[in-house]
This record gives sequence, C-alpha cells and structure tokens, in this order.
Amino acid sequence: MTTDSDTNDISSTISYESSNTSNYESTDNNSYEFNSISPAEPVVEITPCPSSVEDPVLQDESIWTSYADHHGTFGSVGNALFHGGQDTFLENKEASEESPQQECSYDSKGNPIDQDHEYSGMGGSANYHSDSYNHTFNDPGGIWERGGEGFATSMEYYYDSVKEAVSEEASALYADSLLESAVEEIDSLYEDSLLESAVSHVYDSDD
Repeated sequence: MTTDSDTNDISSTISYESSNTSNYESTDNNSYEFNSISPAEPVVEITPCPSSVEDPVLQDESIWTSYADHHGTFGSVGNALFHGGQDTFLENKEASEESPQQECSYDSKGNPIDQDHEYSGMGGSANYHSDSYNHTFNDPGGIWERGGEGFATSMEYYYDSVKEAVSEEASALYADSLLESAVEEIDSLYEDSLLESAVSHVYDSDD
C-alpha cells in the first residue's frame, strides 16, 4: 500500500532528476538513468617548426638538435633514407603522448617540408614515444607509420634530382656543341672571306 508520504518522496525524486537532465537520459517509463560523461581529451602540445632553416633558434642546441647528431652512428643514414638527406632537426626533449617531440625537415632552399611541399612525404613528423620499440611500432611519427612513405618519397626526390642534373648537363653539352659549331662556322666564313679577298687582290693586280 502506497502512502501519501511515499508518493511525495517519489515525486520529489523524479522532480530532482528531471531538473538535472544534463547527466541523465529519459527512459520509456518516465524514470531517468545516469549518463556518465567522458573526461575531456588531454591537450596535445606540438611545437611549430621554424619557418626557415635560417632561423637562429635552430642553432640553439638547448632547443633543437640535428637528426644526425640525435641518432648517433646511423643518424645520417636514417636521414638519407627517410628525409631525402635534407636538413632535419629534432626538438631537444623526451617525446610523450601529451607533449610530442617535434621533427622538422627543410629543402635545399631552406623552406620547411610541410604537408603542402612537393615532397611532403619525406618531411619531419612529431614523435610520441622515446623508447625504440614504441617509436618504431606504435608511434604516429615512427618507422612503421611513416617510414614507408618517407622512403618512397626520398627515392622519388633522388630520382628527380638525378634526372634534373642529367638534363642540365645534357643541355650544357648541347649548348657547348652549338657554340662550337657556331665558332667553326664563323672560322670557315672568315677563311672563305680571306680567300676571296686574296683572289680578288690577285685579279686586281693582273689588271
């Protein structure tokens, strides 16, 4: 048997829960169930790359270090394989998921190799882990995630660079050939002119 007191208690409970619907969801029987709110995602702070390789801050070893120096013996090899041998710098700090270690690469003109660059695939990528295993296999900026693209883009860059160099050399040789032909033609015309002048002089003397 329900008393007036019980009815008032139930009404008060429903009224209280109804006024706090931000944390509750309504069900078909007009009661409310608690809806847990997920904690806010942690803020990830990534240092922006300096806008040019000439920026003096990149020379401050307390803030940045070269890729080769950071990775020791195999640093230059890794930079050649994954970053096209370009100037690459690592932020001088331990990587973590909350505060990744920035990695910045710059092309031969000193411009950052960012997502809009022709060879963006070999640009630097922030590291979220410092230990070798996690950096290799579980890091968005590591070899497993980015290595394939970095290697492929580096090979593309090397191929294009060689092709451009060969093309320039061929153009230079062709230009030299044209110049040589032009000089020979001028020499020939000059010799013909001298011969013609000599013949004319002989005929003029006979007259």
